[in-house]
Amino acid sequence: MEGEIVELYSSQYLERKRKTNRIRGRLLLALILAGLAVCVSLCIGVTTENTYRRMLWTIVTSTLTGWVAIYLYVFGYRAAKREIAHGEHLQGEERTSLTGTVSFSPKAKRIRGSIRVRDVIVKTAGGERTVLINAARVRELERAGKRLRLWIARGYVTAYEVEHEIH
Repeated sequence: MEGEIVELYSSQYLERKRKTNRIRGRLLLALILAGLAVCVSLCIGVTTENTYRRMLWTIVTSTLTGWVAIYLYVFGYRAAKREIAHGEHLQGEERTSLTGTVSFSPKAKRIRGSIRVRDVIVKTAGGERTVLINAARVRELERAGKRLRLWIARGYVTAYEVEHEIH
């Protein structure tokens, strides 16, 4: 792995993300339609004897379907969509390189309307510089090593190369 440049937002990575997100969107739509179909079928067979039971099952089904759909949308579909948009935004930008010893902030922060990020503190011979990285990609850099060469666009890490691996 030493000497190999690893792109965090390569075209292949973004295309794979788009493909899985399309599948997520279709599954989300299927879940919502299935929940709606169950609710409609519960309403069709209502009689005076089973009104309360059918109403209870309709409420339970619609509530569970709604909460699961909201969860899948917020933490799956929307998060991936934001990551794709962020990666596409950074792809065409001019990059600079920075080599040094890296460490990461312990907590992630959210950029409004975008992705969750963590601070990367890069200690170089000339001092210390802080840049941002997608919080979902931090583990990848942590496993790579302590001394890295980072490519930065608009203050975000877009690629890295291992300068010295941890042994």
